[in-house]
Amino acid sequence: MLMRFLLLFLLCVPVRTDAQEVTRLATFEFAPYVRIDNGRPVGFSVDVVREAFARIGEPLRIDAYPVARAIAYYEAGKVDGLFTIKPTEARRARMLFTRHPVLKQDFVLFGLRESDPAYVDDLSALAGMTVGVVTGLTYGERFAQAVRAGVLRADDATTLAQSLRKLLAGRVDLVISSRAVGQQAIRDLGLEARVEVKGAPVESAYSYLALQPGIHEDIARRFDQALDDMQRDGTLRRIERAHGL
Repeated sequence: MLMRFLLLFLLCVPVRTDAQEVTRLATFEFAPYVRIDNGRPVGFSVDVVREAFARIGEPLRIDAYPVARAIAYYEAGKVDGLFTIKPTEARRARMLFTRHPVLKQDFVLFGLRESDPAYVDDLSALAGMTVGVVTGLTYGERFAQAVRAGVLRADDATTLAQSLRKLLAGRVDLVISSRAVGQQAIRDLGLEARVEVKGAPVESAYSYLALQPGIHEDIARRFDQALDDMQRDGTLRRIERAHGL
């Protein structure tokens, strides 16, 4: 009788599978913040997110995809979250952004060393130029406004490396990217002698973890608390130093 009661009790208790318990996050390669090593995403942003999830006791799986696919998987609900991504008005309507950013980036323009001009403070000085961008990424409101106004023309590419090759071929005048990401790509392609930063940052922006709204508010709250603690106890700075940032 007791065994029958215990069996009935166990059948009534909801059981979560491992797949349900694991939070699945999508990211995309943008070295040095995220890079792929033997098929696994590693780097500064990955280490920050993994440490925060370890602190809140949430099992985690991170998979890297091309940018557009990572965003599409998020929007289709195939993953629980996406990092790192910058908030826009349209994204805020469908994404739950954490309060604490994962990283801060300076967006700069890259051009051929022998080319002119350099960006100083006014994008209108570059009117009519074509700037290489990566599909799915945003580069701050100042650049977006210049493109909307027709001051600059954005030329899409699948990867930053593809944009830089267009620059070498004369198909774009400039390429916009996070300074650290662009410099890493230039080193990877062996272009240090041909491509350089042209002027001051166009804009500085913060990038975040976005989670599915209506589902993961509790994880977002605890993630923010973990990042606050990591900043306070020096963990974030230690991760930065470990990656040479």
